[in-house]
Amino acid sequence: MNEDIKEKLWSIVERKTLESPHLIEIKRGTLINPSLLFPEKKIFLELGPGWGEVAIELAIKNENVGYILVEKKINRVKHIIKNINKNNLKNIKIIVLNFNWIFEDIFTTECFYEILLNFPDPWPKLRHRKHRTFNVEFTHNILKLLTTNGRFRFATDHGGYARSVLRFLRKEKFSQMKDFHFALNRPELPVSYFETIKIKEKSKLYYIEFYKK
Repeated sequence: MNEDIKEKLWSIVERKTLESPHLIEIKRGTLINPSLLFPEKKIFLELGPGWGEVAIELAIKNENVGYILVEKKINRVKHIIKNINKNNLKNIKIIVLNFNWIFEDIFTTECFYEILLNFPDPWPKLRHRKHRTFNVEFTHNILKLLTTNGRFRFATDHGGYARSVLRFLRKEKFSQMKDFHFALNRPELPVSYFETIKIKEKSKLYYIEFYKK
């Protein structure tokens, strides 16, 4: 990443526009070790959780799991904090951050048993596709963050994006990736707000997941 861009991103993070005990403070040069935040718990990471409905429901049902959410929009973070307090949850923490650059500077490696990315911007126009989240660097970094046998889950409502991800995974053959799967439903996870809208619209949804060796 360009150093000027990285400096700009750090300056945004360090403004501290919101105070809450549910927020994780990040510092330059200091990596976050999630196991210190949630001792003796498995740890789940959600990238861009939106309004937090998936993580809130999971956290209520799974007190033995720690949930870390990375969300950049303050209004969404405030909404998630409100629901954390409403449900008196002790197993959710939030980082206010654009998740696209968390990997190099934020977390220690091999710390999450599962990572979720729901419905990122598909950048449908050909000239914008270089902005899509899913690429070689992203996948390598996901694999670094996952524990052995850890799982990454991805969802999109854009067929072209789903097909490009599947082609990409078949082509690259990452040495640390055990296998990957594709499905048109995912009943074992809560349904997000955006997902609910798409289901009501009868949109076709695509779910892809892979495991780390």
